[in-house]
Amino acid sequence: MERKGLSRSSLRWLIGIGVLTPPLYAQDIMTFLTGATLLITLAANFVSPLLTGSISWVPSNQPAVFVPDSSGLKVSIVEFREFWADYLRQDYLREQVVQMSPGAVNTAWGRNADKNVLKRAVSFANGLEFNSTITNVTLPYFMIHSLQWIKEPYEALTPDQRNCTQTWETWRRANFTSTDGQYGLFVSSTLPPDAGIVQEDGRIYSFAWVTFSAGVSRCNDCRLSGPSTVQNDTPLSLQEDNLTNEALSLAPLVAAALVIANSSIPFPMNNVENYVEALLVRSYSGAWNALNDYIGSLSVPLTSSYYASQQVLGARIDQGRVFIWLGLQLSATLFGVLSILVQFHTKSMIQFIGDTALTAFYLDTTEVPVRREDPAFKEGSLKVRANGDRLKVEVGNFS
Repeated sequence: MERKGLSRSSLRWLIGIGVLTPPLYAQDIMTFLTGATLLITLAANFVSPLLTGSISWVPSNQPAVFVPDSSGLKVSIVEFREFWADYLRQDYLREQVVQMSPGAVNTAWGRNADKNVLKRAVSFANGLEFNSTITNVTLPYFMIHSLQWIKEPYEALTPDQRNCTQTWETWRRANFTSTDGQYGLFVSSTLPPDAGIVQEDGRIYSFAWVTFSAGVSRCNDCRLSGPSTVQNDTPLSLQEDNLTNEALSLAPLVAAALVIANSSIPFPMNNVENYVEALLVRSYSGAWNALNDYIGSLSVPLTSSYYASQQVLGARIDQGRVFIWLGLQLSATLFGVLSILVQFHTKSMIQFIGDTALTAFYLDTTEVPVRREDPAFKEGSLKVRANGDRLKVEVGNFS
């Protein structure tokens, strides 16, 4: 006020609304604390939506009801009896299993790569809510350890190995370990830089050495992650299974069907290696799943206890918004406490005008012109200067 002056209309306005702010004391700590407290309190009154909007209710499924083995979930199992012998002799039964495999894959898998995840489609689980927990179930196990693209296929592979127009079958229906086997599939027009190519009959092929482990795993407390789909959430160990070799022999045919359907495998243009690995995993999983369901349809299924889940509402809290709201509330409280402490302990002699009705007694206006037409009001301004225990109003020039 001393630097810029105070016009008469401004003084009238301040007195008229009952508040006379003392800009003379702008550098006083009480002025700063009071202003900061008022501003923070004002802001704190308008941030309540931060707190109310920080809580959102999300529906979820939680295991709640235990169902014993006597009324448990049925899981198909293969009994190697007459029907299995018929399957080995009849090619049309093999074709039916291949046709069933994409259905199992489409039920359990989607477009995501889902690395290190084992899944199985269990038809008897239809109707159970998501996140129901199956006590004991067998999952097809297929884990890829390495995928190495062959950079120089004409040097590293024999003519027979590079032959993509003839079908080669090296899997046998017996217990054995095989280190070879191949099948070609169109996957992408963009390949990794270290992948060599082979041109044959107007088409381009790339080859890779794949190291993998195949079998089954016993999964305890497996979660129902989708409609009729059971999957693991923890690492599982590999175990032998009598269907492994037959599932591996069906995998190339299942892979071809999956590529044609193109509904439950990742897009190859995103990442070719993820595409190839996902295709191999889904091919074996689908073949094993279909074999188990088809051959086991004439067997007495096993039963497993489970925890049936129920739909519940869970609160999701945005901690950032809560901390912002809490910080403003604590700041208002802190500045208020500091203002009170400083007010009681300050030794400043300057006080606010408590009763604005006595403003005229505190202001010495003897030097203020009486007439409104006085040039001082047009060329100058009113300034307030401390004079002892009173405030003196003087006429000053604009500066």
